[in-house]
Amino acid sequence: MARVLTLDDLSSAAVRDTFPIPAVRGLAVPRASREVPEIVCPFPEVGIHPEAQRLKRDNFGWIMEKGMAPPYPGVSEEEVLGRLQRQRMPDLHARMWCDAPKYDYLALADKLLTFFWILDDFMDEPRSDEYRAQQIEYVQAFRPILWAGVPGPCRDPWGARTLNTFAELWAQVRAISPLDQLKRHASVIDNWLNVSLDESGAVRHERRIPTTAHILGKFIQVHGMDMFIPWNEIALDAFLPEEIYGHPSVADTHVRFMNAVCWYNDIFGFNRDMASGEVYNLIAAMMAHEGKSSVEAVTFLVDRINADMTALDYMAQSAGKDGMADDRLERYTAGIKKVVRAMLEWHVTSGKYDWHEVFTPGAPAPASPSRPEPGRVPAGPTGLGTSASRLTAHLATR
Repeated sequence: MARVLTLDDLSSAAVRDTFPIPAVRGLAVPRASREVPEIVCPFPEVGIHPEAQRLKRDNFGWIMEKGMAPPYPGVSEEEVLGRLQRQRMPDLHARMWCDAPKYDYLALADKLLTFFWILDDFMDEPRSDEYRAQQIEYVQAFRPILWAGVPGPCRDPWGARTLNTFAELWAQVRAISPLDQLKRHASVIDNWLNVSLDESGAVRHERRIPTTAHILGKFIQVHGMDMFIPWNEIALDAFLPEEIYGHPSVADTHVRFMNAVCWYNDIFGFNRDMASGEVYNLIAAMMAHEGKSSVEAVTFLVDRINADMTALDYMAQSAGKDGMADDRLERYTAGIKKVVRAMLEWHVTSGKYDWHEVFTPGAPAPASPSRPEPGRVPAGPTGLGTSASRLTAHLATR
């Protein structure tokens, strides 16, 4: 029997330096490999919201005002804020929701998704036993916000601060969402928290690579990309009634959307996942337990990405033609196509998935980054509370 590969094997320089990144038709992909098929996205390049620069300023100002930068051992607040800036989240959101009709709704969706991008890293990067206990306490304190509007007790200062921040955001969601949609949004978040808290968190903490069957069973049942669906409704002001949202064709559209995004996330984020200890990656599972090479595993996923995007395109074009005509559905399905395209472009161009951006202790130090070193924050005043002024000045020069 072949030896099961470990996280240490898959995070090695030998695997990292030979990992095949697929080309994307119509996009310039650094180091694209000819060993694997190209990703073919049928959706045209998206525009950008006219208020994109305002969104960027508001987003970063909110991150600093609320103290959203999570603490990492031995890493300064300035470094964490710099990483968040290089991830270019508000740029992504301004493209995903380029047709958002109301700025206030767009800004709320932007903050909500930024919150969960940050929280997802907090959940995905396992560290010590103390950190695992802190994570469990955080999730348990989070749930009461969804159903009662206030967080439970949390001893960690960053945890307590961000829980209060989410309670403020959730109050805004409650104010604009119809009751059925609000319950649906809360259930999506609660399911995601369950996945982060239960055995998935334990598996990450133990650095065990789960099997393909385990990943598919858990993450098809409770998709990480489910989190996009509530924020799509808010950003686009397209709250779907239950009879439309629950229709089989709409449900299948969601599955295709989430599959495509999850699978190319696993491809473009593979090296970062392995460096950070995020073991829930389908390519890692196929390499570790099925003996597939990285080329075979990436080829397998690219074929499925292309099939899912083709099916998604067909279903989005057919939306409303089976007795469900509704302008909100048309706006919503058109928005999903823009999200898929914008996310794909962002995976290629953002610093979010650079493996050398990982803060987890024990992550390999970058020897020769695959792309030019990201610009660093200019020198200036130092000391507690001064990173905000330096980063604001840096943003003004960009």
